[in-house]
Amino acid sequence: MFDTIAPDYDRLNAWVSFRMDRLWRRKAVRQMPQEGWIADWCAGTGDMAREYLKRRTNRGRVVMCDFSTEMKRLSGERLGNVDRSRCYYVCCDVTQSPFKDGVFSGQMQGFAVRNLENRPAFFQELKRCGQANGRGALVDLSVPANRLWRWMCNFYFGKIAPRIVAIIARRGVFAYRYLSESVEHHASPASIVKEMTDNGLKGAKYAPLAGGIGVIFSWSERRSEETESTDRG
Repeated sequence: MFDTIAPDYDRLNAWVSFRMDRLWRRKAVRQMPQEGWIADWCAGTGDMAREYLKRRTNRGRVVMCDFSTEMKRLSGERLGNVDRSRCYYVCCDVTQSPFKDGVFSGQMQGFAVRNLENRPAFFQELKRCGQANGRGALVDLSVPANRLWRWMCNFYFGKIAPRIVAIIARRGVFAYRYLSESVEHHASPASIVKEMTDNGLKGAKYAPLAGGIGVIFSWSERRSEETESTDRG
């Protein structure tokens, strides 16, 4: 399915997020280390990677991981020459990646947590591949807690957006139906944070975006200065 909808996938995410997806990616990317190896899990066509590389202070190299070969092909077309020199694309299952332990200083993901069939396995992979002082940020769509805002969003997703997608999407509305349903049936942010913590990601938390239609899940393996001072004492 992702191979089929690859040419329209970024535009679908833009419409589903009320075109705030780029701003949300930037917020997530700001939490990434400026150096080292950065993993972009479920990288798609490379929007997260491009946001990271766009920041002048960032000097890290990005490993984009996805199981869609069509997404990989499109990412090559959309990345500039400078970006390509600091990017590597690996086709793999993100719940069973080929990387050694402790490779990445930063790990990020854009709009894919809800698509994972086995989230615990993915979180375990994040823990395994992350460095001892690493950190990460995953941005995704969510369901607002406020009932009125949730009703308005459901009305938009169920009535308005399908008509828009029917116009802009060249691969049919079936893809949008999957995307909207994946949001509707998505686990709550609090339960996902619990899953992250249960699978070893320290300091896991979430921050709602735009009243809850988006969310950034983050974690940091770094110990606080207070803890380090206590240890030294």
